[in-house]
Amino acid sequence: MADPLPISVVIPAYNAAETLAETLASVAAQTCPPSEIVVVDDGSTDDTAALARQLGARVVQQTNRGLSAARNAGIRAASQPWIALLDSDDLWAPTKLAHQWRAVTAHPDVGIVATDHAQFFEDGSPEVPSVLTTMGETYRVLGGQVREAGVRYFPDIREQIHAAGHFLIPSTILARRQLLVDAGLFDESFRIVEDVECFLRLVNRAPLAVVEEPLMRYRVRATSLSRSYLRMLRGMIQLHDVMDAKQEAYPPHVLGVFQRALPGRLREAGVLLLESGATADARPLLRRALLASPSPKNAAILMLAWMPAPLRRRLVAAYRRRAPAA
Repeated sequence: MADPLPISVVIPAYNAAETLAETLASVAAQTCPPSEIVVVDDGSTDDTAALARQLGARVVQQTNRGLSAARNAGIRAASQPWIALLDSDDLWAPTKLAHQWRAVTAHPDVGIVATDHAQFFEDGSPEVPSVLTTMGETYRVLGGQVREAGVRYFPDIREQIHAAGHFLIPSTILARRQLLVDAGLFDESFRIVEDVECFLRLVNRAPLAVVEEPLMRYRVRATSLSRSYLRMLRGMIQLHDVMDAKQEAYPPHVLGVFQRALPGRLREAGVLLLESGATADARPLLRRALLASPSPKNAAILMLAWMPAPLRRRLVAAYRRRAPAA
C-alpha cells in the first residue's frame, strides 16, 4: 500500500449508522490512503460513534449543533495540512484521493481540488453518471487551463464562478486546512447552502483545480420537493444578505447575480408560504420583494397576503397556473 497522504478526512455524522459503514469502506479502499479519518458525532442517538471507532476512525463527539458546526469541529481537530470533506452517506471511488493528490503535485499553488461526481437516488431513479457532463457548456464556459489530462486548473475563477452555478459539492472537496481556517470555516448560522457560502469565500482566496472524473457518488435522498425548494430559497436569500454585509469576502460580481435574482426568490418563497397557509411568514418576504422590485406583479401578490383565506387560495392557485414553481 502507498504511504498515507497528508490528508485528514472529515466526516460529520448525525444518526448515520445506516450508511456510515459503507462510506468508511470507500475511504478504506483508497489506493492512496489518508493519514487519518475524523468522524464528528453530532449528538447522535444511534450507534454512529461506536461504529466509527470500530471501523478505525477517530471520533469527536459534541451535542447536536448542525452540519456546519460538525464540519468545523472536525477541521479544528484534524492533524493534517489538507482536509478531504465527506458526508456520512456519500461514497468515494478508490482512486479519488490519488487523482486529487496528483492535481496538487501538478499545481503547487492550488488551494482547493474538486472532482466531478455521480448522483444516485434512494427512490431507484436512474443514476446520473457525471454531473459535469450533464452541465455541458454551462461548465465549459468557465474556461480554465488543462495542463494534464483530466484536470482543469483555474488560477483565478472569481469572475466566472457563478456562471456554472454550484458545482462544488462538499464530498468532492480537498482543501488546505489553513485556507479553511483563514477563510473562517463554515458559517454556523446557515442550515442550508452553507457549502455554497463557504466555497465562494475559498475561491476568492485561492486557485481551484477540478479533476474531471466522477470520483464521488452523491446520495440523493427522498424528500418533499416543495419543502426542500422553500428551504433552498430561504437559504439563498440568507446568502444574499450575508454577502451584502461582507462583500469583500466573496468573488466580485457574485453579489450582483444574487441581487438580480433576489426579487424572484422573495416572491416565490412568499407564494409557497401562502400556499401552505403561513400567511404571517409570507408577508415580510412579499413586502421585501416589492421593495426590491416595485412592479405591479409584486404589488398584486403582496395584496393576496391580506385577503380572506378562501379568496386568497383561489387567486394563488390562479397565479400558479400561469407561473408554475421552478
